[in-house]
Amino acid sequence: MAKMIPSNLDLTNATPSERNVFNLLKAHLRPDVHVFYSISWQYLDKYGKRQQSECDFLIIDPKYGFLTCEVKGGYNIEVDSGGNWKIWDTPFEYHGLTRSPQLQAEENSRYFQNLYKKTYKMDFEGVYGSFTLFPNYNITNPELLDNRPKEIVLDINDLEHLCESIDNVFRYYKGRKRIFFTLDQYKKIMELVNDRKAIAAAAGELIQYKEKEFDMINRVQDGYIYFIKEHTQVLIAGGAGTGKTWIAMKLAVQSISQDKSTLLVCRNEELARYIEEQLKVVFKCTLVQVMSFKELLVKDKINLEYYEYPYKLYEEYKDDSFQHYDTVIVDEAQDFDKYEALILRLHIIDDDKSSLYVFYDKTQNIYNKDFADGF
Repeated sequence: MAKMIPSNLDLTNATPSERNVFNLLKAHLRPDVHVFYSISWQYLDKYGKRQQSECDFLIIDPKYGFLTCEVKGGYNIEVDSGGNWKIWDTPFEYHGLTRSPQLQAEENSRYFQNLYKKTYKMDFEGVYGSFTLFPNYNITNPELLDNRPKEIVLDINDLEHLCESIDNVFRYYKGRKRIFFTLDQYKKIMELVNDRKAIAAAAGELIQYKEKEFDMINRVQDGYIYFIKEHTQVLIAGGAGTGKTWIAMKLAVQSISQDKSTLLVCRNEELARYIEEQLKVVFKCTLVQVMSFKELLVKDKINLEYYEYPYKLYEEYKDDSFQHYDTVIVDEAQDFDKYEALILRLHIIDDDKSSLYVFYDKTQNIYNKDFADGF
């Protein structure tokens, strides 16, 4: 059973076809394979207009590398005489596609390959590629294959042996090449995807909302803050994109306005920089100390050779010489284990009077960690 991120689709807008594929991937793939559903990002097109793109499924296999998958369901699919793609949602209604599903899947694969190279200043040396999956019908004719080999265009006939079919996709892209997909590269691509999901969740889809809906979102978030203001230590759970990071930022600004020293910490540095920028630009606040966990350890002068061994990190905190805060806010807390949570808790000034706010979503638990009772 594969590791699915999120672990369920209850809080998503997944289509019936995507839900079906999600369950099939979960059931058929090996336990060491990670499958990420719906990773989105923005880009500027050739006209300078901001566009949104999304990968239906990203599959990371420690044996090979990664594949992007584009799922197209509906009643049927066709390409008309003008080369236009149409998905029939019912026998009587269809919607058009801007490009072939195969091309979309390939563009998504190149996005992650280029992002890896840009982030780490090195080529991705594992296998990478893409495939399309049509779970409701057969794909056989050349037009629907879009001149791609059948090995990377899966359909309803591949569902019963999906693991083997996806292995064949990896082997197709591997060819006769020797691959060098090391443990270090595996960790890097996992970290990269976690960063993408964290940023996307923090940003949400708010840019698509009209001003009236913005006001409603703000009122709801402010209502949460009012509700918890009398409580000094709170754990807050919510799905991706539900506004946890924005509430965390509002709590940080409120804390600063009360002249309280404030730390906002998360696991990954890219999310920390995003939060820092939003606090500066949106909230006009630069006094919150925003750090990744590793940056906090460096600030505390903790030996980073124990970074992979949290219980040893915790043992390094032998005295109180590090900075303490009136308010500590933790975002994406599912990325921390018990000892890392204990370390973060050490940074509050007073167990009874200081504030500790912890935001998490265990359906997005990429590292399979458990903070237990650490907070």
